[in-house]
Amino acid sequence: MRNLRENEEFFPVDPASDTKVRGQRDRETHLPDGSTDQFIPPWKPGDQLGSFVLGELLGKGSSGFVYRACNKDTGHHCALKLLTPAKCENLVRNKLGFRRMIPLRHPGLIHVDRIHYLDGYIAFSMEEVKGQTFAVGVWELTQADNDGYRHLLSLMRQYASALAVMHSNGLVHRDIKPQNLMIDHQGRGRLIDYGLVGTIDIADDPNGFRDYLVGAPHFFAPESLWEQYYLPASDVFSLGLVMLDALRVLDRSSDPLHLSIERSQDCRREDEAMISEAVEDLSSDVPTVLREACLEMLQSDPVDRPTAAELSRLGLSTSPRFLFLDRPIIGREKELNQAFAWVDSIFDGGVGRLHIEGESGVGKSCLVEEIEQYVRSKRWGQLFQAKCRSGEDFPMQAFDQIADTIATRYMKSDREIMQLDPVSAEFLHSAFPVLKDVVQASVSAVPVRKVSQRLDAIEAGVRLSEELRLMGPLILLIDDVHWADRDSLNVLDRLQNVSGGMLGIITISRPKGDRQVSPPHLKLSIDPLSHAASKELLLHAARRWSVQLDHDALESLITAAQGSPLRLVDFTEEFHPGGLLHHTVTGERADGELGSMSNIERLWELRVARLSAEARTALSYIVTAENLISAEQLSELTGLGESIDAVLSELVQQRLVRDDITGDECISVYHDSIADNLAKTLTEEQKRECHLAWARLLSRQNQGGKLAARIAGHFFNAHEPSRAVSFAILAAEDADRCFAKTESARWHARAIDHLHGPERIERIRIAAETFIEADRLADAAKYFQMLALEVGHKESVNYRLKATSLLIRSGFFQEARDQLRTLTELLNLPSAKPRWLSQINIARLLLNFAYVSMRGASKRPDDQAATDETVIRNRQRLNLCLSISNPLAMFDNLHAFELNIVGSGLAIRYGNEAERILVEVGNALFSSRDRGAKRIRSEIVMQQLLPRAIATKNAKVIGDVWAGIGFLQGLAMRWSSVEAPMTKCLNHYSEHQDHVGQELCHVRAMSLCALWHIGRWGQMRSMGEEMLELSQQRNDQLQWMIMSSGHGGVTWLMRDQVEESERIRIQNAAKMGQSRDVQMLDFFEWISLMQIDLYKGDYQGASQRLSKMPSSWHNLMVSIVQAHRVMVQQFVALVGLHLLKQNPQGPWGKQVKKAIVRLRRERNPFAEAMAHFYEGLLLQLTACSPKDIAEARKHLVIAWEMSKEDRLRPYQLAAEDAIAVIDHGKSAGRLIQRMDHHGIVDSQRFSRLYTI
Repeated sequence: MRNLRENEEFFPVDPASDTKVRGQRDRETHLPDGSTDQFIPPWKPGDQLGSFVLGELLGKGSSGFVYRACNKDTGHHCALKLLTPAKCENLVRNKLGFRRMIPLRHPGLIHVDRIHYLDGYIAFSMEEVKGQTFAVGVWELTQADNDGYRHLLSLMRQYASALAVMHSNGLVHRDIKPQNLMIDHQGRGRLIDYGLVGTIDIADDPNGFRDYLVGAPHFFAPESLWEQYYLPASDVFSLGLVMLDALRVLDRSSDPLHLSIERSQDCRREDEAMISEAVEDLSSDVPTVLREACLEMLQSDPVDRPTAAELSRLGLSTSPRFLFLDRPIIGREKELNQAFAWVDSIFDGGVGRLHIEGESGVGKSCLVEEIEQYVRSKRWGQLFQAKCRSGEDFPMQAFDQIADTIATRYMKSDREIMQLDPVSAEFLHSAFPVLKDVVQASVSAVPVRKVSQRLDAIEAGVRLSEELRLMGPLILLIDDVHWADRDSLNVLDRLQNVSGGMLGIITISRPKGDRQVSPPHLKLSIDPLSHAASKELLLHAARRWSVQLDHDALESLITAAQGSPLRLVDFTEEFHPGGLLHHTVTGERADGELGSMSNIERLWELRVARLSAEARTALSYIVTAENLISAEQLSELTGLGESIDAVLSELVQQRLVRDDITGDECISVYHDSIADNLAKTLTEEQKRECHLAWARLLSRQNQGGKLAARIAGHFFNAHEPSRAVSFAILAAEDADRCFAKTESARWHARAIDHLHGPERIERIRIAAETFIEADRLADAAKYFQMLALEVGHKESVNYRLKATSLLIRSGFFQEARDQLRTLTELLNLPSAKPRWLSQINIARLLLNFAYVSMRGASKRPDDQAATDETVIRNRQRLNLCLSISNPLAMFDNLHAFELNIVGSGLAIRYGNEAERILVEVGNALFSSRDRGAKRIRSEIVMQQLLPRAIATKNAKVIGDVWAGIGFLQGLAMRWSSVEAPMTKCLNHYSEHQDHVGQELCHVRAMSLCALWHIGRWGQMRSMGEEMLELSQQRNDQLQWMIMSSGHGGVTWLMRDQVEESERIRIQNAAKMGQSRDVQMLDFFEWISLMQIDLYKGDYQGASQRLSKMPSSWHNLMVSIVQAHRVMVQQFVALVGLHLLKQNPQGPWGKQVKKAIVRLRRERNPFAEAMAHFYEGLLLQLTACSPKDIAEARKHLVIAWEMSKEDRLRPYQLAAEDAIAVIDHGKSAGRLIQRMDHHGIVDSQRFSRLYTI
């Protein structure tokens, strides 16, 4: 390595001395090109550059000269740094360093103003610090006797505090030396010269490696000199060297001609030894605290050095007055503690979502920053974050940012490439090409296939999260989630319910901005700060800037801020010297300026008013960009060229714009609330012109089509739809590539209004089909309805039918009825009508169907007539009946029954074999609803249908027949015989490619009922959760209501989530409340409410619910199904028994006896077993003699035997427990034990749903 020093002294000897001082070249700042600060200034006092008149030369640096200057336009005095001509990279580095420091405010830093271009030179205006450099000031400390060490310690704390602020904002100084440390006229330490300020990201750039050397070589840290690493700890080392040299000056035993330590540039170990020897050579006069501080600061390993924040507190019991690392979190202690506890639960193996919401400017970001720091403090966690934006029309915008961060992190040497199954890897590579380098396909991993491509893509995200969690807990943070696209929200919903633990999601939004389907596990609502907290924050800032706030000024600012931390901080930013409020609050001027700050908008207006014309123009482009933008883009739009740096520094200094200075798209409006107000200041014409300019610029930059969405959005906002359409279609195609189906459909839909003829029809069709792929069923229905109005009659019927089916699945029952009314009129089919009229019509239709059945297929149309209009029309009628009857039965069963009868007749004449089989299955099930010969005949028919179904080789048809067999077993209440045919049904459904969601839902619902009665609660819970999750993912509200009610509703009770179950009941009731006579769904909800009452022990509430059971149910499909009647009588008996146990003197015995009688009338083995069970319990409760006890035991034994034979395990164990009470005076607890084994959280309460 080239020797950079020649054994020179560092500090000049006492300036008053005549002693010669050797050269100091290694103490000068070196730039990458080898240049130093040895230039003759090309200007002299009195010269004018632009509006600045130069005064005294204050100093020189590595890249230019600093003059006292006066701005003739404003009259303000400042320090002006003029950069001398240099290599381009050095000028850029200086500008970047200056821009990075503009947002920072700290008494130990100088306030930097803005960049200027003056007569061809780049200049920086900044606060002038009156005082002297540390290199000179240290000699004055020698005159202070023992106070010199105390003053030096205080200065070190203050320099460290300023460094701590830089480090906490991801910045490193990289040029700490005595000439860059000032002592102002008040004796305070100030850190100056920001030309070499760089960035550091501990997560993505932990070593801060750069391929160049910058700074003063004598003060290089070992890692900077030997490895070119620039760390926060490197600044601490440099400060340690400055302090060590200063201690040698103050140490009277030191040789005055050799005050500066020697360093070796040739051998690292030798250099370390020289530094260590210099510390050891300090005399005993040096205070221990300073000696030990230097020793620790000069450790060779960066991890062994103290942080700047720790040094700022050195020797103090409390934080010093000058330490302000960042704005304090005031008034949020409760929320922070809750959030920290939630984070701890994730690190302990949990999965969950924390949602933080509050008005814009209320302080959500500061709270989230504290949570981020807490997560990172745990070391082994992984935090990936994204911010959504209102105008960012990019598919999967939240996860696109997260994918970039994951790729950056996992391309580092300490991470291995993640191995996923081929299907998941392909999806991820297609949606996020940046992941190709960190995610590879592994043939050993088995893919998990879902029911659609979109869900497969979501599952790929789950698989990726599993791989990430192998490295440690995973936290995903999505800010401004209220702007997130629907596809991103779908992924968040799925991730929120994954297994495996150690996954947390943090979402932040404005009030009511949580648009996820799954509710958060913890919700923090951030309210405005209290008066006391607002006061504390203002006083904190006042101490920071050494200003005095009287009571009136303080109260005025608190009132104007209205508890908004953003407004409070905006006010405090004006406390610093040169700020709008500095003179006002210090009492130097009383011109009513404070009174004009009646609201924050006025402050922003004043800031905008102070802008130059160029800055205002740039601001209009930033506001209308609705996205992060780059300085290069802004330069091209404004035509300012390199002068854009000056404009940006002006906007950042006024806290109107945020510039992260990464060189990429990193510029945005400072805050959403500011953006909203700034947008209002632009006229419609100004907005239009800005959007048009953006569209044109992005069109030129649109390589690969990635900017199509932004371009389309700007053209639409510029009222240029004809130019936007082609880009909207490209945006849709790009979204489809990312499997962001909702975004794709939205862009297709947005183009529709600006197209005509066949192109418009095709675009409507694509939008409708893409909305189906996105599982946005209601949206798809809307566009199918629109399509029906654009095409001919034949196609119109088909599209209306699709819309109707989708509306039913979406839960829009009334809208479906309206659409169905139109369809039935068009096709001459039975329409919805009053109940009595429906019953008459059903009788008529049954007679007609009997006649058609007798004629059979002899009257089927021949093949030549297959294209006849009549045949086509009847095929449409048949299609409607077959596709609508099943879901319609859930909320209008009489109308569904009418359509089913008509469909049966149409299938005989116009249907194919598969359709005829489906109709015959439906008829067989309808006939088996009650006991008797019809049920026996139905079972025979079903067995005959099976070989016919197998002959079709159609997996769905075979599955339908097996489902019918399973339903027959369920309707006959042979619960243990349901599972086998249903399993075969599901196997065949899985082989079918088309959507079978509705059929699958009904099969699962019956399976849940069977599992309930045979006591397989674990299987029941997993099945229910799977179907509920699927219904959420597919936005199938009908399926959700079916699976979340009835026996599906006990899923929450198994987890002891009563409040959640009640919330679901309210949601379902609201959805059903929009329609009339929601019969079957009403009955299912009633079952769930009864179960909740029993679980809670609210038996009086359950009794009232029984007494209020709608009388209309007895005349509808609910009451004519034997299984339903038995279920009602079970509730009647069980509620009565619970009440009788509570109050033996009550009238509940008669109620139980009536229920037992009704159960026996059903003449069904299951009903008979239940009758014996309840009668045994009744006699046990009311026994007056040994004979009664014996009779009770007899009935319980019979119930036990029958339950055991039919494998009704819960009732068998409940009877066994009751027998044990009779025989031994104590329950055996067998039922509770089984429930515990199946993971029931509160088995004691859960058992109330079976027994007393």
